[in-house]
Amino acid sequence: MLHRMTSALLPLYQRSSGLEHTVHTLGAPLVWLYWRLTQVLLYFQCRLGGSSDNRPDLVPSVPIEIGAFDHTTMVVRPEFFGLVRNGVIGAHQTEIQEFTKTGVILRDGSQLDVDIVIFATGWRTDYAFFDDEILAKINIEDDGYYLYRHMVQPDLAGMIFIGCNALTYESILTYNLQARWLAELLKGKHGLPDRATMHHEIEDMKAWKREWMPANHARGASIGLHQLHYHDELLRDFGANPKRKKGLFAPLKELIDPYEPNDYRSIVSGVWEQEEIRRV
Repeated sequence: MLHRMTSALLPLYQRSSGLEHTVHTLGAPLVWLYWRLTQVLLYFQCRLGGSSDNRPDLVPSVPIEIGAFDHTTMVVRPEFFGLVRNGVIGAHQTEIQEFTKTGVILRDGSQLDVDIVIFATGWRTDYAFFDDEILAKINIEDDGYYLYRHMVQPDLAGMIFIGCNALTYESILTYNLQARWLAELLKGKHGLPDRATMHHEIEDMKAWKREWMPANHARGASIGLHQLHYHDELLRDFGANPKRKKGLFAPLKELIDPYEPNDYRSIVSGVWEQEEIRRV
């Protein structure tokens, strides 16, 4: 999921390339087939289907290329599906209808005797440490708040949000690249667009995400599997080459070799300019 080929086959990025647009028009049937084959692979690999012994159907209700951007997505431990199949974990796709003295009754009619109920409902970040004027400018909506490059609120000069509004599958790497972006900004290697341009891009981002991403309270921060597109933008902003693969087969590796933190070692450490001079 973390190489450029898959990145190009996702629902189109906010600022996608001409090649990606072509892939999604002329090659649309192949894009659809790629994701359906991925779903089939996961279906059999994890044995997600139900069975006659009342094992639940664990197949998600939305296509994988959309569901991957929902915050209910998680990478489960390998043992989980086996424990469900063996009945050690009793999975139910339903809701609690009511509590009893000894447990719960579910909406599917099941009655469970339980000792403990854990409400794993997630959380909402509390920004009460900001005063009302700042909160009004951040503009927290039902699906979160939106920033330029997921870091900058154009009306809050001198305030940068790092590590809290860019949710990817390799978040620690993303936050390191954001920190490098900020360091290069402070050094004068690049600058911010004017306020009107940043506001316009933020509004475009809202429209793009709300058109297809699953609704949740943190959609404004969602990047998910589009992390390569986002990382590329950060690097381009301060003049670094976003294509980090090296060696004789670098062009092929750019297409099918997953991107890992090690690919950005020189960016994070700050020696990227010297490295790129040597590469040229």
